[in-house]
Amino acid sequence: GTITRDFTHVENVVKANLNALSEDAKFEGHEVFNIACGATTTLNDLWDKIKSFTGADALSIKGPNRPGDILHSLADISKAAEMIGYLNLVMLEEGLGKTIPGYVSNAS
Repeated sequence: GTITRDFTHVENVVKANLNALSEDAKFEGHEVFNIACGATTTLNDLWDKIKSFTGADALSIKGPNRPGDILHSLADISKAAEMIGYLNLVMLEEGLGKTIPGYVSNAS
């Protein structure tokens, strides 16, 4: 549960794509950008946040790391900020708050 990832909400991805299509974008041709929050979250913290939004009391199931798994991942979003004006708009907790209610209502 101590593995970290840089999770992002779909709204951030949509906004980045719209920014890339705008006249203000500073590139021509093909470019690759990291679109993320620019912040890490452990899998334990993610699970705790999901439980707080859902009211679940389930325990996490932990196993060994998978061979070749990256233990810590943090995206560098500076190129996207510079070239397409990307700013992270929706942080993890806000994104979960927007997403989880739909899953909960569909499950009941």
